[in-house]
Amino acid sequence: MARREMRIVCFYFRVGRESPNGFERERETTTEMEAPPPPAAAAVCSPGPRQEPRVQCLSRRWTAELLDHFRPFVRRLGAGQTVETENLEQAVGEALWNFETAVQENITVNGQPWQESSDLQNDTDIKLLEDQLDELIVEVSSKRNQFPRKMQINVVKGIKMQQKLLSYQPFVNCQDIQVEPSQDQSMVELRISTKTMSRHTGESFKSLSSLVERAEGFSKALSLQQTLEQCRLHQEIMFVSEVEKENKNDVKNLTSQVEVIPSQTAISNSVVLKIKRSSCSPQRRYPLQQRKLSHDT
Repeated sequence: MARREMRIVCFYFRVGRESPNGFERERETTTEMEAPPPPAAAAVCSPGPRQEPRVQCLSRRWTAELLDHFRPFVRRLGAGQTVETENLEQAVGEALWNFETAVQENITVNGQPWQESSDLQNDTDIKLLEDQLDELIVEVSSKRNQFPRKMQINVVKGIKMQQKLLSYQPFVNCQDIQVEPSQDQSMVELRISTKTMSRHTGESFKSLSSLVERAEGFSKALSLQQTLEQCRLHQEIMFVSEVEKENKNDVKNLTSQVEVIPSQTAISNSVVLKIKRSSCSPQRRYPLQQRKLSHDT
């Protein structure tokens, strides 16, 4: 068979030329077609089927990861360009979209296009999960048949133990407790005493306010005792001083009332002291009347 060479479609973008109408993007694609086979080879290969020109892949997931890996390299095309940021971001986004669509159109996953393909690994994972689910269902069904029997044995043992416990009777002689009459009398006395005590406590609480008032008055009286003693002492001192003053006045009055009688008029050489009666004396106010005695009788 003749050797046929196939080359991958190569494309690139050239960004960075400005025009009066704004930012322009030029897309240049170069494709290399297969070289026509020689006439002899064409005659030999003409009856065979046409070979798929697209790149064949086995896993869609790995291809998507590879595209994600090449995205930063495409974004670096706009670095260092003297273009407005908005136009640059728009151009880079279009470049990424064109890159991804071009790659998706030029590859096949297990002989199917990108849009119609599905990852075989996911299918195998689903099959494994289904097998595990079937195994778990079988295991649960077997446990449903085994465990109820084991549970039945344990339940029967528990019921028998409960029956034994219910039939158990302790060997203890029961004794009736009788209340003595003296105890009843003591209870009655206790009730009466409690009533009286409660009455006394109520009365004491009622009289407590008056006792508190008396205690307050007594405390005030104790606090005023010192002042009372001082007042008494002051009163005694003042009374003594007044008595002394009165005595002095009396002595002066007595000395003023004394008169000395001269010796010529006196019968003897003795001095007779005559006390003058004061004008305010009761004898001067109320003098004695001389009575005349009649000798006729």
